[in-house]
Amino acid sequence: MVQRFGEPIRKRTDAYGRVYEVFRAKGKIVPAQEDVSTYKLGEALTLGVGDIIWTPIEVVRSPFLAAGEKDVLIVFDQTGKYLYHTVQHAKSE
Repeated sequence: MVQRFGEPIRKRTDAYGRVYEVFRAKGKIVPAQEDVSTYKLGEALTLGVGDIIWTPIEVVRSPFLAAGEKDVLIVFDQTGKYLYHTVQHAKSE
């Protein structure tokens, strides 16, 4: 992560004892593989009907993922293993 984004701008522990780091990023951030797998599973289980819901969501979400500065919040468990990440608009310091 440090090679890709540089040093984290914040590092904290949440109420559950999980460490999270916040990195500043520009450009598109690819969704976690679990998110992609969830979409694929939903597609299969709904026989394509899920596209009625997910396609408009992705159309709205895609420009956000591709433009401007974002804060990438990465959560780790107590052993330092990656759990998940979220992406939000960059917050001023």
